[in-house]
Amino acid sequence: EVGTGSSFATGKTASGTYTYNVTVSNPTTGCTAAQASVILQISDCDLVAPTVTSDNESICEEGTNPTFTATAPNSIIWYSDVNLSNQVATGATFTPTNTAVGTYNYYVVQKGTCQSPAKKVTLTINPIPTISIAVTPSLKTTDAPAVVSLSPIGGVLSGQGVSNSKFDPSIGAGEYVITYTYQDVNGCSSSASATVVVTVPSDRTQLGDTIARANAILTQYAN
Repeated sequence: EVGTGSSFATGKTASGTYTYNVTVSNPTTGCTAAQASVILQISDCDLVAPTVTSDNESICEEGTNPTFTATAPNSIIWYSDVNLSNQVATGATFTPTNTAVGTYNYYVVQKGTCQSPAKKVTLTINPIPTISIAVTPSLKTTDAPAVVSLSPIGGVLSGQGVSNSKFDPSIGAGEYVITYTYQDVNGCSSSASATVVVTVPSDRTQLGDTIARANAILTQYAN
């Protein structure tokens, strides 16, 4: 610990990059917030950090990585570490090659007779949501509507015979594909499908089908 309170003076004067971590604690509940990093860069160079059109980009897993664009009057260099030791690109644009879920920081400087402080850019790759759909795979036209189990809830269920998260086999004999699509808070979406085969009982008359279906529905709601 190097300090407490709402402000902190580092006392640093030498050129370099200094990283500090800050948290907020509630003395009443004892809860402590996650750490946030603060970076101090001291340079004897009169160049300023490049201007970046967008310094924080988010995509979904398997999406197309964005291209960061920087503007400066001198040569532009990109690094993958805050200490500016691992150069990954030069020039006004840089497209990260990361594909795994996670958060990645890069740093861009301009270099003339000296090197400017760095501007940080961040790429966040969010996971595709994992979803599931389950329903009775084989039904008779006389069966009561079957509940379709969905996880997580909050998505859109579509397909013939679907209503209020149930599949109604009275739609008729055939093979039906029902699809569940879900989008999470990050805007990442996924879909899953299930197939239901509906057949007509061979030993039922039309009147018998109607009676059997009525009894099935009555039994379902009576329970």
